[in-house]
Amino acid sequence: MTHTYAAIGSTYAGDVSGALGHAAAIMAIAESISDPRVSTYGLMTRASVLAPGGRHDEALESVNAALQLAPEPSSRAYASAALGYVYLEMGEAAHSAALLERAVTTFEAFQLRPWVGLYGGYLADARRLIGNLAGARTAADHALRVATSCGHPFSLGWSIRSLGRVATAEGETNVARGHLEKARGIFSAMGAALELERTVRELNSLKDVGHRGAR
Repeated sequence: MTHTYAAIGSTYAGDVSGALGHAAAIMAIAESISDPRVSTYGLMTRASVLAPGGRHDEALESVNAALQLAPEPSSRAYASAALGYVYLEMGEAAHSAALLERAVTTFEAFQLRPWVGLYGGYLADARRLIGNLAGARTAADHALRVATSCGHPFSLGWSIRSLGRVATAEGETNVARGHLEKARGIFSAMGAALELERTVRELNSLKDVGHRGAR
């Protein structure tokens, strides 16, 4: 799991080549010991690195291969959750929401609280994108509570930003700005470069809305 967590850390920091290197190392280990479970984790790690960088076709190919290889329920659950995230990054929100709902339920059964918080934040974004703002707020609130209780900063930042995105969709600009400012601080403190960039871009969009409204 060392390379998996290292890949996650590199992805947070925006080091795509480093993250892909760790994913490749997982695959090499899997090949050396002929372990389909490890191969599954390597493929879904690769998919989770590629998806946020816009390499969607490659990500989808990797995560579908992970699903085909997954030998038992826990690895299939992780791979299915990763597919939900890939679909979210692709903008396929309806497909994403269905998979992420199952993922959150499964991770709660496994008592994997950091992943409940993280995938709950993803679910909030997927629901928002299909127009289910009430469901998005419910998912984001739950994700925030779980992320706060287990002290997982990335999940915390994502869930707070999800609340900001819901507020933006509802026209609550000041509320949205407050949430996004908090999320920006969290992503900045942990060096999550990609999500920091995305959050700053959304904050700047709110500023543009405010300027237009003042004219």
